[in-house]
Amino acid sequence: MVIETFIQRCDAVASRRGISRSRVSTLIFNDGKKLDFLADGRDIGVRTLAVAEEKLVELEKAAAEFTQ
Repeated sequence: MVIETFIQRCDAVASRRGISRSRVSTLIFNDGKKLDFLADGRDIGVRTLAVAEEKLVELEKAAAEFTQ
């Protein structure tokens, strides 16, 4: 997974749901600053990112239903 793509997907969910990036970050990581850490090039760990990917997929599904 490319970090930039992950962040873009998170931002797209935020846009579709009408919520902030920090809210999406809280929903995924239980930390409103993690997405900004990633955007700044910081490392959060492979396992943490793998779990985050699973949560993002669920948020994307919910966002798709939200906009229908």
